[in-house]
Amino acid sequence: MLRYRPDIDGLRALAVVPVILFHSSIQGFSGGYVGVDIFFVISGFLITSIIYAEMEKGEFSILTFYERRVRRIFPALFTVIALTLVAGYLILLPNEYENLGKNALSATLFSSNLYLMTEIGYFAAPAETNALLHTWSLAVEEQFYIFFPPLLLVICSLGRKRIFLLLASIALSSLVLGVVLTKSHPESSFFFTPIRIWELMIGSILVFIPRGELSRPTANIISLGGLSLIALSIITFTPATPFPGYAALAPCVGTALIIYAGQYEGIYVSRLLSLSPVNFIGKLSYSLYLFHWPVLVFLKLYIITPITDLHLAFYFALVFSLSYLNWRYIETPFRKKKLLSKRTPTLITSAATLSLFSIISFITITSQGLPSRVDEKISVIADAANDKPDLSACLKDNQAFGSHSHLCSLGADSNNDASVLLWGDSHGEALMPALDKALSKLALKGEFVGRGGCIPLLDAYQSAEGFSECPQINEAIFSHIENMPKVKTVILASRWSLYANGLRYEHEHGSTVYLRTSDTAHTSLEHNREVFRSSFFKTLNKLRAKGVKVFVVEQVPEIGFDVPENIARSKLLNVDINIEPKVDDYNRRQEFAREIFNEAKTNGLVNVIAVQPLFCDEFSCAATKDDKPIYRDGNHITRTMSENIAYIFIKPLSAAESYN
Repeated sequence: MLRYRPDIDGLRALAVVPVILFHSSIQGFSGGYVGVDIFFVISGFLITSIIYAEMEKGEFSILTFYERRVRRIFPALFTVIALTLVAGYLILLPNEYENLGKNALSATLFSSNLYLMTEIGYFAAPAETNALLHTWSLAVEEQFYIFFPPLLLVICSLGRKRIFLLLASIALSSLVLGVVLTKSHPESSFFFTPIRIWELMIGSILVFIPRGELSRPTANIISLGGLSLIALSIITFTPATPFPGYAALAPCVGTALIIYAGQYEGIYVSRLLSLSPVNFIGKLSYSLYLFHWPVLVFLKLYIITPITDLHLAFYFALVFSLSYLNWRYIETPFRKKKLLSKRTPTLITSAATLSLFSIISFITITSQGLPSRVDEKISVIADAANDKPDLSACLKDNQAFGSHSHLCSLGADSNNDASVLLWGDSHGEALMPALDKALSKLALKGEFVGRGGCIPLLDAYQSAEGFSECPQINEAIFSHIENMPKVKTVILASRWSLYANGLRYEHEHGSTVYLRTSDTAHTSLEHNREVFRSSFFKTLNKLRAKGVKVFVVEQVPEIGFDVPENIARSKLLNVDINIEPKVDDYNRRQEFAREIFNEAKTNGLVNVIAVQPLFCDEFSCAATKDDKPIYRDGNHITRTMSENIAYIFIKPLSAAESYN
């Protein structure tokens, strides 16, 4: 049996605390998510040490190994899943509870990472409300331990040196794959098990490195170097850091150095990690990791408004208390065989648990979140999230201009060619019903062209994964305009402030948006404004050269909160909220874009359609009208609201038609 090393429990504390502080948005821990990578290395080292020692003695059993994994993982995990489902039943709206059911099912089947690869990114907005998001790391570990013990059993007779070389080659291949995929598919690859294998295998490889004779000063330098790498990662990394890729080497190698140096006596870092308070937190680390995220998610959902320092203090106390109780009365008794001491009952109970939670999750999914829990009036409010433009008759993808793009007919149903074209991203798409209604009233025909997330400007696009096709889409749209001789008016509509400023609105989840051009890979918030300005004028000049009249629609106010979700939840929980943004905040967000619009207007290149009077008074901007949401999320207006403001297009279009 492996000698107990209190410093490794201390390392677990060093892993879990930064994760909790990162998710709590505590300053100085912007890279705290690397705690998961520290866990991977620790796990690889401990599991390999135990099973290889058993293999050398001829005592290894696959059944015994998986029994230990069940005792270690299942009781605490399924306690948290059960409590999460109960809390969700009380707090979540039907569509949210349905999504929780999907996440609970994937967590039960240890496939959360695979589910998340297809749904969301770790740092993306929907991730913020996924109470079981963090179970992806458990899925990666368990998938690794499906193939690793049999592999080690096959090669255990090769000798330590050959095993070391074989594992090192597998780890290197995984690392290279990770570097490639992190660059090409940064969001989806984050959860991909094959590019995480090397992190676990770094721990495994340590088992096969000879102890050697290191002096105490040398071992201390190695250990301090490892701690420095971890600290550097936690402090300097951010959600924008390409990860895992090369960046994951810092926390993983740092952890490996601490573990290796910890074999020797008198190591300062090991002494620090072995201190009773640090060691105790390390023992609670699994329960802390399991509880910290769902508690935070439900706390944010319950209070709706941004959390305060007092909320955080309550949160930390609650997480620690729940984790201690879970560790003391559930995790430890099962692990030490004080409950279900025999293997067969343990494995039967675990199979029954998997079946039970799969059934519960399946019922939650197929019932669409058990909607009977919620009053019908609340469901109507929440359903505003589905009040979107109808795109069913539109040409899509390659039938339009490229992946996820649309070409939609608007206005009068006639054989005439379109004379008005609305070019936009998802904010332009949200104005389709307004323009459709205005064109019908004027007996004109038009089109919507564009793609969500693609700013309607030539040679400008987001640097994030999934938007590299935007320049080609916009060029195809411009060619489409050139081939439409009857087009007299082009209307540009977009979420201008997000592209110009890069930063999302206060309280809004999601990553920073960086604009780039095809000529440069350089990105920064300052560069955003340069790209925005140059691309805006480039687009206007090319459109005006074609002889069309150009209008730009100011951006609607951003709310920062999901309006239907938060209004409905406030009714569900019977609490009062105010999520309306201040008009001064709206004006500050639009300041740069308005400067560019006014400059272009002064030069006779564009006319501006203002929307502020439709939403804002002198103090704030509305999120609801007659107690009904006028937004379907935090920044897109509903189809109903869009139809209600159709008149903003009638006067400009009438003048444009007369002018042309």
